[in-house]
Amino acid sequence: MKTLPFLLSLIVMQICTFGQTPQTITLNNNKLSLDDVKPELQFIFPDFQKGSVILKNHPEIKCQLNYNFLLDEVMFIDENGKKMALANPQDVLLVYIADRMFVPTTKGYYEVIERGEVSLVYKWNGSITDKGKQGALGITTDAPSVVQMNRISFDAREWKLDVDKEAVLAVEVIPYLKIKAKLIPIKGAKGFLKAIPGKRSEIKKYIDQNPVNFKKEADLRRLTIFCSSL
Repeated sequence: MKTLPFLLSLIVMQICTFGQTPQTITLNNNKLSLDDVKPELQFIFPDFQKGSVILKNHPEIKCQLNYNFLLDEVMFIDENGKKMALANPQDVLLVYIADRMFVPTTKGYYEVIERGEVSLVYKWNGSITDKGKQGALGITTDAPSVVQMNRISFDAREWKLDVDKEAVLAVEVIPYLKIKAKLIPIKGAKGFLKAIPGKRSEIKKYIDQNPVNFKKEADLRRLTIFCSSL
């Protein structure tokens, strides 16, 4: 790791079902500290896993990794046992953690679920909502109750929220189609039809003949593979 200073910075499942239980947090002057959030609502794995970082202009790096979806950072353990965040994601091609793949984009890290000419990817989010406005976990097409987090202190891992006293923190995953650098959110069949406008009739016919539950990963994978074959 000492030869790679740019790595250091100051810092299969049913989509609609998660093991993480939402957490109610009482805020102090509308502030939320990372220390107040349960680990399972921050990290995609309960423990750091064997993984590798594939860089654009450097050999593959093998290390212990985890993904923090609350901060949208890939974390690694350095030679001193300290948890650090992977810096300069623009220099990263792919990240493998255990048997799962993550790709950096200008909008953060996405988990690759089905890879091809048309890829199915997930954006993991730790969503914060007003108490009483929380919705169901799982795929969401819109989130009007999600509170905007305004980071006020990066080093202290603290945010100021537009919430009076209590907030509910939950895990959401939003599916996208990725074609080259373009990311298209999946909102029912419209996302697939928008992704490949020149093949709308073929995609519509396929969906008509093969009903798709857009909240099930297996169905999304199947339709994504079909779109890649067009």
